[in-house]
Formats: sequence, structure tokens, C-alpha cells
Amino acid sequence: LYLAYRTRPDSVPMRRDDPAYRYRLALTPILKPVLIAVGVILTAFAGSIAASHWDTYKMWRNSTPFGVKDPQFHKDASFYVFQYPWWRFLTSFSFAMIIITVIAVLFVNYVYGGIRMAGRGPKLTRAAQVHLSVLVGLGVLLKAVSYYLDRFGLMIHSRKLFDGPGFTDIHARIPSKNILIFVAIVCALLFFSAIFLRSWTLPAIGLGLLALTSILIGAIWPAVMQGFQVKPSEPDK
Repeated sequence: LYLAYRTRPDSVPMRRDDPAYRYRLALTPILKPVLIAVGVILTAFAGSIAASHWDTYKMWRNSTPFGVKDPQFHKDASFYVFQYPWWRFLTSFSFAMIIITVIAVLFVNYVYGGIRMAGRGPKLTRAAQVHLSVLVGLGVLLKAVSYYLDRFGLMIHSRKLFDGPGFTDIHARIPSKNILIFVAIVCALLFFSAIFLRSWTLPAIGLGLLALTSILIGAIWPAVMQGFQVKPSEPDK
């Protein structure tokens, strides 16, 4: 929020029919107290969520190996008890913070002229484009980490016949997560490239590719394998 405000344009058109102008007029005299209040509220909210996971942190911090490895990833069983829950929480917590930050930065840029609604679509200043490119790129990178952790989550998934990965998990879901990790990293790099290219075309293509890949490879492929290859002889598979 501080960066979004500091990099605002020096001059912004003042039109009384523009909602951004009315927001700016109302916020400017009380901007500092509002920012302090928002900071305190978000800190208290985020802190209360993090504090409720103190036991998850302590288990990760004091993890002890069991001496038994899983047959799929060859990780010590203690990873799934002590470490996996902490990394899962940390990733989801960070991703939520990124989303809140992007929404807040969009609002500040809109109010102070970094984003203007004109013509066929919104127009962004160079500073706003760089700022949002970095934030969204970090969010997509966190999504890649989430895909990476999803693979381990399949090892402790409860099923009708047994607990752990099934035929579809090993032959479709885990490979699809590996592909999605690669696509997400490429998509994040495309967002970071927008810092230098001054265009959102490549990041938009990358984001579309990630969405399409997650549907076709992440959802449809495992569903087809489960329905046509596993279901007819599920106990054997």
C-alpha cells in the first residue's frame, strides 16, 4: 500500500463524475489514520490465524525422523506428520496475503490515478504495472509450490478401500501436478518479464495456459482414467 501510494502519478484528471475522484477527495485528509487502522486490523487478523497454528509450527520445528520411508517419494514418514502440515499452512497463508495485497493495491492505484478507466479498458501507469506484475508473479510462484505439495497430500488421502495414493493418483494426478508446476513457473516468469517488456500480452497468455492446463490435465485426465480404467476393476487397480 505504501509503495502504491508513493508511486502514484503527480497529476490526475479531476472529474466530479469520476468515482475515483470522490474517493480521493474523501480519503486524502484522513489517509494516515486510515492506513494505520487498516494495518492494525490486517495484522491482528493475520496474527490470530497464524497464532492458531502454533502447534503445527512447533511440530515442524522439533520434527524427528521415524526411519521409515514411503514407497512413492522415498520421504521419511515423519515428513507427513511434522513437516507437510506446516509447509501447507505457510503456502496457503502466503497466497491469501498476496490476494489481499493485490486487491488493496488495485484500490489505491484506482483512487490515486495509477489505474484509469478510459476507452476500451483500464490504463495503468508504468509503476502500477511493475508493482502488480511482481505481486501476481509471486502469487503464481506460490501456486507452483502448492502444486508441488499437492503431490505429497495424495500420500495421506483417505479412500474407500485404503489410505494413500491409488492407481489414478500415481499414473495421472502426480504427473499432472508435475506438469502444472512447470507451467506455473513459466507463467510467473512471464509476469516478471512484464517489468521489462511493458506489455501484459505474454503474462495473459501464460495465465490462460495455466488455467487451460489445470482443467485439461489437472481435472479431466484423472477423471477419465478413474472412470474408464479404474472403476471397472477398482479393487484390482
